[in-house]
Amino acid sequence: MSTSPLLATSSTAASADTRTVLLNQVSWGAIFAGAVTALVTQVIL
Repeated sequence: MSTSPLLATSSTAASADTRTVLLNQVSWGAIFAGAVTALVTQVIL
């Protein structure tokens, strides 16, 4: 029984690391897209 929680914890930790990496990549894309959108909006207005 001690192996099940360990495997679940390892799997959860791996998933968390993967999500963190993906979130960082997506966040930078969103930041640049938002900055470009804001600048274009300012130029148009």
